[in-house]
Amino acid sequence: MINVGDNLPDVNMPVRVDGEFVLLNTTEQFAGKRVVIFALPGAYTPTCSSFQLPGFETMFSQFQEKGIDEVYCLSVNDSFVMNAWAEKHEIENVKMIPDGSGEFTRDMNMLVWKPAQNFGYRSWRYAMIVNDMEVEKMWVEEGKNQMGLDDDPYEITKPENILKSLYAAISGLIFVGIFMIFNYRILGFVSVLSLVLYGFFNLAIYSLIPVTLTLPGISGLILSIGMAVDANILIFERIREELYDGNTLTRSIDSGFQRANSSIVDGHITTLLSCFVLFLLGTNFVKGFAATLGIGVLISLFTSLNCSKTILRFFTTYQSLRQKNLYLPKNNFSN
Repeated sequence: MINVGDNLPDVNMPVRVDGEFVLLNTTEQFAGKRVVIFALPGAYTPTCSSFQLPGFETMFSQFQEKGIDEVYCLSVNDSFVMNAWAEKHEIENVKMIPDGSGEFTRDMNMLVWKPAQNFGYRSWRYAMIVNDMEVEKMWVEEGKNQMGLDDDPYEITKPENILKSLYAAISGLIFVGIFMIFNYRILGFVSVLSLVLYGFFNLAIYSLIPVTLTLPGISGLILSIGMAVDANILIFERIREELYDGNTLTRSIDSGFQRANSSIVDGHITTLLSCFVLFLLGTNFVKGFAATLGIGVLISLFTSLNCSKTILRFFTTYQSLRQKNLYLPKNNFSN
């Protein structure tokens, strides 16, 4: 079975376009794109026609907003049936993939025998996000078995669930930003700006290497974001301690960064050593996690100790932003 981190099968499928058959090669079709592919038991069947296909069509723009280039519907049906089905439901955005021979579905280990509905061999219901031919995330309905039986669940692969996974990371970052600003005020705003730079640096490196973000890779990225936030919190708490001791704002900032420096560097170096070992000895899943975490840790080290300090010093050049109460909790103003 194809799993997260694996490449899609390289298969040729005849597709009817403008009255002629052309070969759709999966490698050529999906290379360099981030796409959603959802597979269903058959065209014109009730759940597929009433909910799944129209659902993905309706939410197509939302998928695009989350970095998805194209959405594909795959079924073990011939091209004539798939094209007629799309025309009947006025499908304009979702592209149809007719796996008439079942070769692609068989290579995915998703081909099931469904005699109860007189279907014969059909696809089990599943969906996946594919980035440059590599499976980034996958949803498979529960109860899959090679005998097929009467089961045809439709819950996990709903388009709403796939969109939720795309929203989750962004929502988490927004909540972190709100927490930092609410709790640390000016310092929190500095942290948010530093994290924005952290994100840009990550994207730049990913485009240069390039890096494919599979689910383990995304986990490594999210963990490195947590380390970047934690580094800023360490610095800000040291700055506050200096302010509580009655030091000036400028002295507190310099001392805060100096006191937090060793803890941040030690923590990041030990994490980098762990990433190095995981990358050398781990499987492909683990290597993806180690790579994105390692890259993120290096960038986190730079942004927390350099970018945050530069931004903070820039803010303190404005007289209106030099008041100590802007850097302390609201219930602990210190003049």
